[in-house]
Amino acid sequence: MKRLLLVVVGSCLLCSTAFAQAVRLTEAEAKKIVKSRTNPEYPPLAKQMRVTGEVRLDVYLNEDGSLDKIHVVSGNALLASAAQNAVKQWKFGAPTQDDKPIKAVASYSFSFGI
Repeated sequence: MKRLLLVVVGSCLLCSTAFAQAVRLTEAEAKKIVKSRTNPEYPPLAKQMRVTGEVRLDVYLNEDGSLDKIHVVSGNALLASAAQNAVKQWKFGAPTQDDKPIKAVASYSFSFGI
């Protein structure tokens, strides 16, 4: 069991260092770089079960605005999956700082209600 834990922790450390130089965008900057968006579909099972709530995602972007990965910060798994699927269809502009392309992390929230 200890070996497995060390492997998982080691893998997480490698993942986080890949974006160690990423700049966290402000809410205004995060909204500005979204060029086209698709709203998430309310999952039928979640609707049937009357699952509501907010999902928060961290979206990791490369220098050219391409999506690198999405991390679920909080929210119900059914709803988070719908939010992730929507964000995967979004188009982003290149994130910049001082007019130079950068790797960036942007946070987005989605509210699901019946």
